[in-house]
Amino acid sequence: MIRDNEQRGIDSICDLPKEMNQPIGSLDPRDPKYCLSHEARVRIDDAHFEGSALRAQVLAKLLARYNSKPNREDSFGEYCQTGQAAVTMHDALCKYARLVIMATARELWAYGRPINEIHTAMNEEIEGAINSLELNILDRDLLQLQLSQLLRRLNAEGPPEPQSVTRVDQANVATSERSHVEKPSRKSGPKPMTEQNRRVAELAARYEGDWRDRVSEICTLLDAELVAFPKSWRKNGCSGWVDGLDANRELVVKALEYRLKAAQK
Repeated sequence: MIRDNEQRGIDSICDLPKEMNQPIGSLDPRDPKYCLSHEARVRIDDAHFEGSALRAQVLAKLLARYNSKPNREDSFGEYCQTGQAAVTMHDALCKYARLVIMATARELWAYGRPINEIHTAMNEEIEGAINSLELNILDRDLLQLQLSQLLRRLNAEGPPEPQSVTRVDQANVATSERSHVEKPSRKSGPKPMTEQNRRVAELAARYEGDWRDRVSEICTLLDAELVAFPKSWRKNGCSGWVDGLDANRELVVKALEYRLKAAQK
């Protein structure tokens, strides 16, 4: 049985800040995300839930380590705020914030919002994340840099086709009508991840010498830009490239080698 002070520590550390855990299905009209369609809001909610799941997974591992200690004078909450446990918890919260910030920025860009408006809106979101998750100013600066990098890349790709939340039904009808129009045949099979592979190659090319010596930096950038990682890694609890690197460096190197070879085709 968990002692009372341990249970209180678990309750306090497991409570998610309301600002980061609140689904955005219903928004104030003044919120920059109000313009987004239901589908876009669901995708942002998914980022929230993925971040929550990552945080819960980390807490479960920390609790197992805490319970394995022979002498436990501190509460679980205190344990999570000191030493390596605090570093692990901090990393999880940073990943949580990055998931939500980057997902929201992508949806605003896909809707057609100007880059400067997205920057302003997302800087406010970052400040909220920093306060609610109790991160520090260096975490804020890193998130802002990662946001700028993402928006610069999206801007270079050209403006997307604007969407309208007030015309969702009409859009669905139009999609249905287009489905009856004969489409040109194409080869069956999975769509090549050409853009993803190209981005991996661009990031690896930034470093002189053997890119394998800079795998950590490359993985950090890949996560910042939400470049897809192998789905099979999720079975091992990985939620990104950096997690994969922590679990199995050799596997990550092989995955990058495959992406780089595919980018050259």
